[in-house]
Amino acid sequence: MNELAIGLIETVGFVAAIEAADTAAKTSEIRIAGLEKVGKGLVTVVLTGELSPVQVAVDCGCEAAARLGTVHSATVIARQGDGLQVLLQKKKSGYRSSRQTDKKRETYQLTTSQLQRKRVAELRMILHSLEDNRWTKAEIDTATKKRLIAMIKEVVNEQPQ
Repeated sequence: MNELAIGLIETVGFVAAIEAADTAAKTSEIRIAGLEKVGKGLVTVVLTGELSPVQVAVDCGCEAAARLGTVHSATVIARQGDGLQVLLQKKKSGYRSSRQTDKKRETYQLTTSQLQRKRVAELRMILHSLEDNRWTKAEIDTATKKRLIAMIKEVVNEQPQ
């Protein structure tokens, strides 16, 4: 069991979600783990940290978001259950969908020689599609072919087959 708490604030609209995240980060020692666009205008802010600061952050974030829009729901999970990390596969600026995980598995199947046969533009598209966020768009778009292959291998090799 993971001892970190998770706070979730679901808003109607992106601006309200940004306001919630900004206020939460300014009022408490928490980490913004990501924003997830759920669909139909719903956006979820995901916060992590110790239980008490996460609770304060969720409360303050909800108040701030309600001033700009609608808070659909909010909750704090005190300690993450064993299977929760599978659902919330963390990436630097959010959470990975099953489609992104599948794309990573597909890329895992590519050998170095297969990657070397791809054009630089294709390698850049692969990296962007993995949505790993280790590198900025500018870093990916200016990297050499050799560096792009190394970046792809770095991302893919972290995932088990």
